[in-house]
Amino acid sequence: MANIDPELQAIFGMKPQEIIKFLQDKGLAKTWNFDDMLAEAHNHTFTVAKAMRNDILADIHEAVVSVPRDGISRQSAKSALTKKLQAKGWWGKQDVVDTGTGEVKKIQLGSPRRLNTIFQTNLQSAYMNARMDMMRQSLDTHPYWQWVAVMDRRTRPSHAVMNGRVFGGDDVLWTNVAKPPCGYNCRCRPRPLSKRAVEREGLEIESSAGRMVDVEVNSNGQAYHVKGLKVTGHDGKPAIFKADVGFELQRTGGANWQAPFTPIPMSNVLPKNLATPKPLPLLPAPEVFDATRLFSSGMDAEHRVSSFLNEFGATLSQPVTFWDVTDEPLLINDALFKDKSGAWKVDKSNRAAYLPMLADAIKRPDEIWLYWQAVKSNVGAVLRRRYIKQFIMDGQTQPVYAAFDEGKNGWAGVTIFQVDKDYVQRHGYDTVDDYIQDQRRGYLLYSRTE
Repeated sequence: MANIDPELQAIFGMKPQEIIKFLQDKGLAKTWNFDDMLAEAHNHTFTVAKAMRNDILADIHEAVVSVPRDGISRQSAKSALTKKLQAKGWWGKQDVVDTGTGEVKKIQLGSPRRLNTIFQTNLQSAYMNARMDMMRQSLDTHPYWQWVAVMDRRTRPSHAVMNGRVFGGDDVLWTNVAKPPCGYNCRCRPRPLSKRAVEREGLEIESSAGRMVDVEVNSNGQAYHVKGLKVTGHDGKPAIFKADVGFELQRTGGANWQAPFTPIPMSNVLPKNLATPKPLPLLPAPEVFDATRLFSSGMDAEHRVSSFLNEFGATLSQPVTFWDVTDEPLLINDALFKDKSGAWKVDKSNRAAYLPMLADAIKRPDEIWLYWQAVKSNVGAVLRRRYIKQFIMDGQTQPVYAAFDEGKNGWAGVTIFQVDKDYVQRHGYDTVDDYIQDQRRGYLLYSRTE
């Protein structure tokens, strides 16, 4: 059994298995601001604001999980993580493109203070989630929960107003308004109470019925509404309690929370938790492609690639970011059609003629799959997006395959081509369909329904 960080163990006394499971079961999601997601989404998704690379998120996630799982101290985990992040360049203040607005902003990436907050917030959330699950299982003997704040100079006034209040463990307060922690470095916690303890201590049982209100919140230029609770402060004045931004349990308007979608590579091996759906769903019906759109043989490679790039608003000298059908940014540039030496590979297998079809495949794919692809480097594996599209041209089915890998600067193209019999047989497949079906593995992120 792993040893738990002594500081948190002393506070909560939790079973390590429950805490480790809570942290390990989280998928990864990239957000620009922490409050782009609700607290309920954070229960299922591991995110670090402005960590827009999955390898960075995976490194931070693994370091946080290692504290309860391996029984190491937070300081040791942070020290090892600091070296990793500095080696990958995710440290200090840097100019970074805001994926929501496209603006270049100077923002703080890794720092000792940020790592302290990341570890404290995620570990405390994990411990508190396990604690409250245990409390729910004991509602028959301890039906009341008391809000306990530390009540020192560091305690927020908005949290202090809840100190000592007792609600039923099944009160919607705990599911609609807030549950600790309800802000960065929040030290509040719920205390389970039996009916006898309530009577012995002379405590008053409160209810949130008739006291719930909608509160408008403005954050990062967005307005939305959250649930708050009308209370009377310790000074006798009316007040409204709500969770801090990014820790709300319910929100209407503004940004919607993001579902976790990215499986986490563990222990430097290809992950086992990226299960392909079985049986595979049928591919959408092929779309008709007009053969007259194919490029003529009289165009040189550079001219053809330039025409392809123009489909996305790019040029040979100016790449662009294209937002695909899942609103994920892809880097579109001429690297899709060059080999490692920088030479054009667009004329391989008559690929140049099919460039208009390849552009349509990226714009309107039939399916998008996520897959951890093994690579021959010290990285071990990269997250790959596979785009699959089938067309009907002159009565024949013509599949297209494209791949984008996630790297330091986001999703960059690896390859794109029309799939033909010669290609698949050179790679050990009997038929084109065999090849396409083999690419349909991993996580099915998108399937065309129209």
